[in-house]
Amino acid sequence: MTNPDELFVPSLEQLSLEVVAANDYWIVQKRHIQYLPGQLANALLSLLLTKGRLQSPVHLDLFRHSLTELHISGRHMHIQLGQEWVAYIADLRHLQHLSLIEAPRLKDRHLSSLTKLAGSLVSLDLSGCSGLTRNCLDVLQQLTGVQTLRLSGTSIRSPALDTISSLTALTQLHLGGCEILNDD
Repeated sequence: MTNPDELFVPSLEQLSLEVVAANDYWIVQKRHIQYLPGQLANALLSLLLTKGRLQSPVHLDLFRHSLTELHISGRHMHIQLGQEWVAYIADLRHLQHLSLIEAPRLKDRHLSSLTKLAGSLVSLDLSGCSGLTRNCLDVLQQLTGVQTLRLSGTSIRSPALDTISSLTALTQLHLGGCEILNDD
């Protein structure tokens, strides 16, 4: 007999999110999705990404008023991050935490629209985006509210990092896997 204390019972919130994500209800409920509390919007979008249900960046518009966190990885094989995806991401007005990791097709020129997030973004993770070079730093330096910046596994070299000295709020900078050059 199973001990009731060991029995996992999902919350009503989690069950609801699972049902919504398993069907296309989230697409037709546009008005309701737009005004979900941030925590629920974050959870729903994460679930949609995990299940491969978010096929087009156009659907990000549904989360424009509520999403505060977005994590897209190269593991979401159905998503090819590029200019169109980043343009829709930049319209997420309340986005504070953005993670676009392991996306080798993401290029410097794709990031230009992210400057719209300068007032809200506090953490940005571009780890594993090997297509990014020193040129993306011109855009990143405009994100003056960013406190945490992860550039591990990009093609950015240390001398180019002088460019981001304008990020006065920056408290964490991660550069693992980047080529670090010494003056020696």
